[in-house]
Amino acid sequence: MVDIWYNVHMIKKDKDIPTYTCWLDMRTRCKNPNNVRYKDYGGRGITICQKWEVYENFLLDMGEKPKGLSLERKDNNKGYFPDNCKWATPMEQSNNTQRNRLFIAYGPDGQEELAKSQSLFARRYNLNPNCICNCLRGSSQAHQGWTFISVPEDFPKYNEILKLFEVKE
Repeated sequence: MVDIWYNVHMIKKDKDIPTYTCWLDMRTRCKNPNNVRYKDYGGRGITICQKWEVYENFLLDMGEKPKGLSLERKDNNKGYFPDNCKWATPMEQSNNTQRNRLFIAYGPDGQEELAKSQSLFARRYNLNPNCICNCLRGSSQAHQGWTFISVPEDFPKYNEILKLFEVKE
């Protein structure tokens, strides 16, 4: 039934095709164990709200997909539902990923800063994000006078600290 609706919808409203494709991709990541990204989504408990099982409801809540943006979950540990989703730029997406980990940066002037996103931190201080990554992995000692230490995920209140960055960054 969805395929029939999609074919009719394609003919009637070409501009909705990217939105429909986004909706299908979201469903596939969360529901199809054969999808290569399933382990990062459905495999770790990311679900889709019942309302969004119907494409028209997703479209009503999110609107058409703006060119150059993609669907983002504000909290990567929660599922797809209206209050947790938005259309985001590639930069916003790269700063809101489960790959980002807390780290402490020690600056050349003695400053200390707790950060989550290597790319945002690098932009703020005119540093190279790849060099920060190398320091955090231990393959470099420092970058432009800065040293970096990863905060272990078993650090007390790690997840509570991460939530502070949802507002800050």
